[in-house]
Amino acid sequence: MNTQTIFGHEIFLSRCPDESIYKNKTLSDSIEMAYDIPEVKNKIDRNQIGHALTTVGIDLHLANLPGMERLMQWIGTQLQLVADAKGVTKPRFLMPRSWTNRMFKDCEGRCHTHPMQADGVAIFYYQVPKNSAELVLIDGGVNGSEHHSYPGEKKHFIVPSEGQLIIHPPGVPHAVIIILESIALESPKSLTFMIDSSS
Repeated sequence: MNTQTIFGHEIFLSRCPDESIYKNKTLSDSIEMAYDIPEVKNKIDRNQIGHALTTVGIDLHLANLPGMERLMQWIGTQLQLVADAKGVTKPRFLMPRSWTNRMFKDCEGRCHTHPMQADGVAIFYYQVPKNSAELVLIDGGVNGSEHHSYPGEKKHFIVPSEGQLIIHPPGVPHAVIIILESIALESPKSLTFMIDSSS
């Protein structure tokens, strides 16, 4: 677990050491099934510019999907490390919301934050081909804006990689830079969880 302080926010980064935890056919089939839901295929997300698929707002909790069991267990161990680092004793983790995103060529994500009622947001990258979009944290970013409207010193870029877990506070403004290459069959896919914790 690597901890970075970026624009005054603690960001936790970790990597799953066992690819079999997230690279398995059952999990892959479950995620593809989610993207095939008509409500997902026809959804327009105001936070995205360009073509993307997302299960945001869909009644589907990723933790319940076939193939997710071992990944959820590993994410739980990482959340415990974060709790230890913050001095939280006997934490109990709840994930009231979760979703998965898939982005395509010329797509980018607008600057946004997440509800402050949550204690954190965990993003797991389970498929990241070459030249995938970077996550960008924006100092003082405004919801709905585009990252390129901010000067370089106001932005911090994180290059995602397969098996990476990023945990950040919900109020951190962030965006996703534009994807410049066509990778239709291997577009970047991430799993995102809202985290509530109590001791």
